[in-house]
Amino acid sequence: MPVVLLDSGTDAFAQSEMETFVAAFNEANLKRKEASRLGHEWRDTAKILRNAKKAAEAGNLDEAMEYVEQARLQSEMAIVQAQREEKLWRGRIIR
Repeated sequence: MPVVLLDSGTDAFAQSEMETFVAAFNEANLKRKEASRLGHEWRDTAKILRNAKKAAEAGNLDEAMEYVEQARLQSEMAIVQAQREEKLWRGRIIR
């Protein structure tokens, strides 16, 4: 999910906001990929990141950042869930 930066004609503040968004987006996407690698990616996380990208491309960076934060938190919780399940699954086996 590559993110396109604003064109060079934008003002410095907008460019800085977009760079902040891109960094946050990339971090959230890396966490999503880690959750996926562990087999615990949540159903809507990728869709939330797509919504963030669409909002950013439309110039709605506040909305985009809210989506990114939601995706990041979901991914972090999925990673914790995977780590917890790795430790606890054996106790759920009926003997």
